Amino acid sequence: MEQAIEAAEAGLAAEDAWSGLAGYVRSCVGFGSGALATLAGTVDSTPQMWETSRRGRRLLDQLVARAHREGGLRPDVTALDIAWLIELFGRAGPAWPEPGNTNVRDRLLQIALAGLRAPGAEPLPGHPPSARQYEQRWQVHPPGPPAAAGRSPGRFRGNAGPQTVVPGS
Repeated sequence: MEQAIEAAEAGLAAEDAWSGLAGYVRSCVGFGSGALATLAGTVDSTPQMWETSRRGRRLLDQLVARAHREGGLRPDVTALDIAWLIELFGRAGPAWPEPGNTNVRDRLLQIALAGLRAPGAEPLPGHPPSARQYEQRWQVHPPGPPAAAGRSPGRFRGNAGPQTVVPGS
């Protein structure tokens, strides 16, 4: 999360808001921010981790607000939309090419970033995600059937007991 904070600070220092936001997204994806999100709800988080996470989100809020003010970011995109986009692209998976070859990921990320530019061609579906929804997934859930815990059947549930991990990393 410290890397994401540094990337956000660099984005806020950028000359124009869109370049700052896009640079932040690319940096976070590049170092794998969000790679541990699949562990959300299966590990304990410390108060210090929560504070660092919230500090990073406050900086992201500033990046998004600046991009909205300058007109570069479509008005229906929120900071949490950006956070989840980073998580999606920050994870390596079987569909990604071998390490070091980021061409496919970079092309798809550029397509996604182009979709964030104002003005949006069509309104986004549904409603924006909430901070409660974003944080709630990091609460440790008791073991049990996935449907009862509100989890998808494919979620990792670990059997070694709670572990500590940084929320939003």
